[in-house]
Amino acid sequence: MTTQRKLTIYQEFGTFLAQKRGLDALMVMMATISQEIVDADRATIYFYDEEKSLLWSKVGQGLDTRIEVGLNQGVAGITAAMQETQIVLDAKNDIRFNPEVDTLTGYVTRSILAIPLVGMNEKLLGVIQVINKHNNEYFNVDDANELLFLGEYAALIIENAMWNLKLQDEVDEK
Repeated sequence: MTTQRKLTIYQEFGTFLAQKRGLDALMVMMATISQEIVDADRATIYFYDEEKSLLWSKVGQGLDTRIEVGLNQGVAGITAAMQETQIVLDAKNDIRFNPEVDTLTGYVTRSILAIPLVGMNEKLLGVIQVINKHNNEYFNVDDANELLFLGEYAALIIENAMWNLKLQDEVDEK
């Protein structure tokens, strides 16, 4: 992807953010940008449920059902548990890969890049995971850095939305 195209994507995202849309629309946009910026086939944004100690798919391109994964389960779960970027070059031969989602969806995962979404005070918020880089290429450190950059924005968006919901709940209680 050219530098000009990346700049255009970031500009479109900035414009979208300025329009103050709801969290669902922002997460769909974040998944689309994540997928485009690293030239992936699909993206999923998982939110972390601290009470249940699991991740659940808030947005999943190509998913018709909600996916839930425990910490240390699959690439997304390991990313969350370790709060470290994971790059998987050959999914079917990597022990971190959990083939259950492919079985459920009929999709074939070849490669994966996942980054943790971490908020203030190192609080785990979720994971962004992209799947299958186009043209049979592999995800690399440059892709990870691009996704980490976007992940910082996603974490801010999620935290702000959580604060807004909390404030709205307090106002509604009065």
